[in-house]
Amino acid sequence: MPIRWMSSRTSRLTLRITDVEYLLRVGAVAHQHPTMAGTRTRRNRADPYVVAMGSYLNQVSNPMTIHVVVSEESAAIRPARKISTACKAFGVRHCSLRDALVREFPNDSWP
Repeated sequence: MPIRWMSSRTSRLTLRITDVEYLLRVGAVAHQHPTMAGTRTRRNRADPYVVAMGSYLNQVSNPMTIHVVVSEESAAIRPARKISTACKAFGVRHCSLRDALVREFPNDSWP
């Protein structure tokens, strides 16, 4: 059931950016944060794409809309490898999933 539900809404749930400015920003994130991006490993990581998307959308979107990267990473251990460090460098807000839920749904009780 969930796969059928998602496949019927894919165009509304996903965003495909093909603008050159966005792709250049992905490269800049990977270049400035190679340990986070995994540029020297065989495994392709999504982190540079996520940071670049937040940065790009904050630049080209409605100024009243702020795009935030949500992840459970903390820069407390190995900050060079963390998405929060790259977000800070590119001016993108970063928060945990719990913080995002509390902000978006303040009337609900979150543990």
